[in-house]
Amino acid sequence: MPLARCHTPKCCNRRPTRFAKQRNANTREFNRTVQLLKSFIPTAFPVEVRFRRLRKGIAGNCSRRGPLYVINICNTLYEGEVIAALLHEFGHALAWNHLDDQMAYVDCGSQSEFERRTHGPEWGVAYAQVYRAYVADVLPALEKEEKKRDANRVKGRTK
Repeated sequence: MPLARCHTPKCCNRRPTRFAKQRNANTREFNRTVQLLKSFIPTAFPVEVRFRRLRKGIAGNCSRRGPLYVINICNTLYEGEVIAALLHEFGHALAWNHLDDQMAYVDCGSQSEFERRTHGPEWGVAYAQVYRAYVADVLPALEKEEKKRDANRVKGRTK
């Protein structure tokens, strides 16, 4: 699956930059996106998101470590790619079942077989739910918060 650009015009109209190198407002917005996803799409276990160096060609992965889902996002991705990877991996956390636990300990034979097993119909439905929540709930909430911040900023300047 090719990685999509993000869905916020503010981001896509700028020249792409590596997300991990911009630890500022973008990171705050990303963390807020994760918080909102967790609130709109509850999973069986809490979700923790980390930035890590991953193998070439891997944008992210999701695993279960005890009573926790850990989503690793590649730290060399561009802004829009980070959101695409987050939504994809959040779909895995939502669709997780006991068979996914077993796959961590069983050799699937090949990478393509592993991909086939972990991207079945259950994952597809979960990914659609996550994407829909992102577009219908998370983005409007972020926009509303940004407008409120802008209004407070303007109000502070006029005093």
